[in-house]
Amino acid sequence: MTKDNLPVYNLTLDDNDMNLGCTKISLVEQPAIDEMFLAFESHTKLKTMFTDESKHIVTGIAMRADYPIYRNQDGEEFYVVFSKETVEKMLDKFMREQRTFDISLNHNQDVTDCYLVESFLINKERGICPKEFLDVEDGSWVISVKIDNPDVWNEVVNSDVKGFSIETQMIANAFHKDKKKSAKELGITETQLDKLLSIFK
Repeated sequence: MTKDNLPVYNLTLDDNDMNLGCTKISLVEQPAIDEMFLAFESHTKLKTMFTDESKHIVTGIAMRADYPIYRNQDGEEFYVVFSKETVEKMLDKFMREQRTFDISLNHNQDVTDCYLVESFLINKERGICPKEFLDVEDGSWVISVKIDNPDVWNEVVNSDVKGFSIETQMIANAFHKDKKKSAKELGITETQLDKLLSIFK
């Protein structure tokens, strides 16, 4: 499978590998999934899902299901996709491991006094889909984070962070399993896999 003439890899969560999954949620300036926090009034100032800004809550998409995410690793361009089944497994594992306080800023700074207060999967058949997410794929993971840390909240108010991004080792791990098996699962040749493996050494 390709997109824009680049390969697309479907990433799966191995139930037997306890080291994988989503290990942290990061507040970032540029989310890879192209979805920002919900904005209600001014595009220059982020608003939360709640009209009372004193709650200091931001809501957005943590993971889009079945959505190609562009990656460029040392000049090697490709897309990765998480199926809605994989997204559900990752949400389940994240909550089971009680990682609701595992929040970082731009993937490089752990922050305190920030934590998940809401987490759900979009399911239009069951009516679980706020109108703001009608164009988002079923199975996508939506979260709300309460930010009691004044420095982090200032980053939100100043639009220095605009959305969420997950932290996971799944991309690297996908290319470091048994080579023949991995190539078959990813739908590529072993030669192509060797090239990807060189990126994730």
